[in-house]
Amino acid sequence: MEFSLSPPERQRLATLLAATATLLLLVFQMAVALPLLPPRLTDPFWQLAFTSALCTNGFLALLAVLLLNLAAALLPEAEWLVGRRQLVGGLCRWVALAFLLLIPLQGLAAWRALDWAGAAESRSASQSLQRIAQFRQAVVSANSVAALQANLAAIQAPPLGPQDQRQELAAIKADLLAQLQVAEQQARPAAAKAGAAAGLSGPGGNRLLPLLKDTLRVVLLSLGLAFAFAAAAQRKGSALSLRAEWRQAVEGLLEAGLSRRAESLARREEERLQQQEFEELEAFQALQEAAQQDAQQPPQDPGVGRIRAQGRPRRGAVDAAYFEELAGEDEPQQG
Repeated sequence: MEFSLSPPERQRLATLLAATATLLLLVFQMAVALPLLPPRLTDPFWQLAFTSALCTNGFLALLAVLLLNLAAALLPEAEWLVGRRQLVGGLCRWVALAFLLLIPLQGLAAWRALDWAGAAESRSASQSLQRIAQFRQAVVSANSVAALQANLAAIQAPPLGPQDQRQELAAIKADLLAQLQVAEQQARPAAAKAGAAAGLSGPGGNRLLPLLKDTLRVVLLSLGLAFAFAAAAQRKGSALSLRAEWRQAVEGLLEAGLSRRAESLARREEERLQQQEFEELEAFQALQEAAQQDAQQPPQDPGVGRIRAQGRPRRGAVDAAYFEELAGEDEPQQG
């Protein structure tokens, strides 16, 4: 590859591109790692944030790889650039594989996040119902205003106000039980909805649709980045990129499948022709056997031949009478 730049300019530009590539790699690492600290590997929401951060900032690492390859192309005689390009090319194979593995990780994390959200809502609703039951038990079991006040303090409920304390116990109980019944009627549908929907919907709105959109975005970005890094990846001692090797492998598999299919079709056609020839040979042999049976007459019964001979005069006797009659007709003519 020829350039119009002078050698010093090419060296300066190649060094600048290599330094920029290194800086972009550092920015990529910080953009991915810092928001995810501290790591919570078993938390599905942390896993979703991890896949989103990688796919969102993956273009920085891809741009760094591109700049490093361009720097090595500008200054091919620099061994440190060539060695760094080979190192990055070898690492790109694993980076491409990592982006492909993000797809099942995103799906699993999304499923677990929905499950966790539904379980959290169900627990919250159950705790609300338990709290209401404790409050009702504290009100019903009180036999005086002072006892009611003590029961409310025991369950850490709000105490009675000065005006409530001046009322009769029955009126206070009726008012509190009515409020508890309203709260229970509001809490039971929420608990049933949380248990049935399993976190797909809630008071904050539908969470399923945003999660599906984010999952689709991560999947598409992961595929694109995986193929991009595969194009930049190169095995040691190979003149082809990893994507080119993948393409050759897929083409080889397709050609092998087509050749096996063609061989199977040819084998079936050959078997069909052999079967057809065998059937024609059997038919020909059957015709020959029938012709031989027609050519061979079966032997006649001697009794039948004797009866036929007695029913008509012998040829020799008929001839002798004929000639005698002819001789008698000639004799008067001669006299």
